[in-house]
Amino acid sequence: MAPGRRTAKDVAESVALLRRGLAESHRGEWKALQTLAAALDALQADGDAGGAALAAAALLVTGQCMQSYRRFAERAGALSGLREGSIAYADHADALIAHTGLLCALLMLSPSDPFIDICVERIMALLELDVDVNAKFAAGRLLIYYVEPREKRELALRVYGLLQPLTDDAALTPHRLGRWLIVWIRCTADAKDLALHRRAREQARELAQRHEEPEVVTWLAVAEIEAGLKQRDFARVERALDAVEKAADPASSSDASRLAWLKGRFALAKGEGDAALFHAARARQYALELEVPPPMLGVRLALEAQARLSVGDFAGARSLFERTAGMVAVLHAEEMRDMIRMVDAREALHLHRSDGRDLLVAAFAAPRARQFYDTFDTNPTFGATMCALALEHGIETKFVRRIIEVHGFAAPPEAGAEWPWPLKIVTFGRFELFRDDAVLALAGKTQKKPLELLKALIALGGHGTDRQRLADFLWAEAEPDAASAALDMAMLRLRKLIALPDAIRIEDGKVRLDPAQVWVDAWAFDRDVETLQALLHAASPDAAEVARLGERLFARYRGAFLDDEEPRRWLLAARDRWRNRFLRSLSDAGRYWERHERWGDAIAMYERGIEVDTLAEDLYRRLMQCHLARRQLAEAARVYRRCREMLSVQLGIAPSAETEALFQTIYKR
Repeated sequence: MAPGRRTAKDVAESVALLRRGLAESHRGEWKALQTLAAALDALQADGDAGGAALAAAALLVTGQCMQSYRRFAERAGALSGLREGSIAYADHADALIAHTGLLCALLMLSPSDPFIDICVERIMALLELDVDVNAKFAAGRLLIYYVEPREKRELALRVYGLLQPLTDDAALTPHRLGRWLIVWIRCTADAKDLALHRRAREQARELAQRHEEPEVVTWLAVAEIEAGLKQRDFARVERALDAVEKAADPASSSDASRLAWLKGRFALAKGEGDAALFHAARARQYALELEVPPPMLGVRLALEAQARLSVGDFAGARSLFERTAGMVAVLHAEEMRDMIRMVDAREALHLHRSDGRDLLVAAFAAPRARQFYDTFDTNPTFGATMCALALEHGIETKFVRRIIEVHGFAAPPEAGAEWPWPLKIVTFGRFELFRDDAVLALAGKTQKKPLELLKALIALGGHGTDRQRLADFLWAEAEPDAASAALDMAMLRLRKLIALPDAIRIEDGKVRLDPAQVWVDAWAFDRDVETLQALLHAASPDAAEVARLGERLFARYRGAFLDDEEPRRWLLAARDRWRNRFLRSLSDAGRYWERHERWGDAIAMYERGIEVDTLAEDLYRRLMQCHLARRQLAEAARVYRRCREMLSVQLGIAPSAETEALFQTIYKR
């Protein structure tokens, strides 16, 4: 027999090897990869293009299922005849496996190839036929990979309708059922179809209990992680992450890659940027070593981009998002372009560039046009920041509020009154409560003490007040036990009044308002003052930011703290404290404008400050000096006379010696 010639027995052995490899693949055995690779080599040696294509298809499907992608593109080349029409199969099960492998190759290597849709049509037609149940579930799994990024929900339901009646088929292996359930669980979660999602998870749990299918057990834990991340239930995530880590094979790069990716997502959800970047970079490196195809590598790159964004690396994040956009399917690519626009807007606003607002408008316009709410699904911290900025600038308000509602974003530190707070409290100039943006009616004597408690909690600071101190303030004449009981009753009534039981917290003997649920204008004012002071003490303060913060201070401080309340010791102390902070901040900002000889800006600031506090003598004096610097002597004299009149009428006193001395200089110029 001539060298290289193969007998009919050899050919039969090649086919038998292929069938054995297919059976091993259906059972989820790792040796299927070796068996199918040997079958592919043998069938190619036989010159059997159809058999080789079938072996290659089975290898691709098995490799993708087991996260083994080495030589993926090379093996996909054996399927070219299937696409061109030179290869066809009389056996429908073989045709289904072959087209499933072709779909796998296209999705992983060419996700924008229009032939994908043709391949899907052929698979759907074959699914309608009476063919091998394991081949059907292998195909159904790949169809969900096609459906998800394209949001073809109707097609997903068609696939489900064809496969669900077969889940009890005795020939269906636990591996094929389990791998189908894994992708179906994710699909129903993304589609927010709770009924189907619950049913799929119940089936998966039953399967795991009956057969202890390891990948199903792991992915049930992964599903727990996904649910925990959405609900920000970090304890739940930690438990599930521990289960994944315990089930992982220490020698498996695939398991290590998945674990690093999950840890990166967890760190990102917690706002731990450095940890997220560490794990995301490891996940990307593992993916490169495993030679994962572009769409899956893109998922790793996108996580690293989000992590870089969380540590302020705008350029690095933008570069990775741009790379990812070229790797993934059309709709996912659009998500990446959404993120690039968000990065551009955030960087511009961070640097106080004049185009920041316009870029923010463009960033939210694209997802709003598609009514797409999941732009920030992976990075809730960044999402909350961007939503807060959009609301502050009055951009796509209704759409942004819906994003916040869908994801349950916690308010970031910079969130203003525009955020959809459960409870908002106004204390400057007047006292008002807003529950879900509606004014709460405060009439009735029974509410007097609970409201006094609320006001005291605000006046005494946002970090918590000792219970005994509160009781002493509000029930000074009562015995300690009676005062403590009265405090408990007042808290009970206050919780009932605001209808937010968890908004008032008692921790380590201290009572406080939950800053995640309650916005207080006075505390927001304090944050703005601190930001302004830090800015003014910087080496090169940004003038636009100084002006913006000045406007914010005026917007917040619309009058004295609880201006219409009866004077009490704790209230008067708080009122003086905030009044002094307001006046000092205006004076410091005004001096900044004076140092830069921007007299008009300084004058505008001092005049607005005097409108709020007509007795702020220091502001009158600063205003006089600005007019004198501009040689506006008559205006300086007018300011002095107004100051003297206000002090005389309201306080019965004359201007200070310093103000009088400045007035006398007017006539010496």
